[in-house]
Amino acid sequence: MVLRRDRYRCQDCGVCFGARRRKVYDPSLRRGKGGYRWESLEVHHIIARSLGGSDHPGNLKTLCPSCHALYTQEQAAARAADRRRRESMLQALDKLDNEDDGFNEIYD
Repeated sequence: MVLRRDRYRCQDCGVCFGARRRKVYDPSLRRGKGGYRWESLEVHHIIARSLGGSDHPGNLKTLCPSCHALYTQEQAAARAADRRRRESMLQALDKLDNEDDGFNEIYD
């Protein structure tokens, strides 16, 4: 339904897939000799399901594999940055908690 709505066209770069898939040359296949593989459009969640996004067509868009890979890399980098920020915040809180324990022991 989403692919048909978007007329089998990537909504970011505009590349058109006349059918549901296309044949593309990939030089990395067959131990570097190259070969053809099939590539098809992918449906992307605008708001990720892990963040509360739904499968409603309004939250979906059609992307080619290379544009979808870019989105995936950006989201993975954002999740990693959030995880690092959370871990450093927890470490800082642990450090403060340990410093407070020493303060309370002196004045108890």
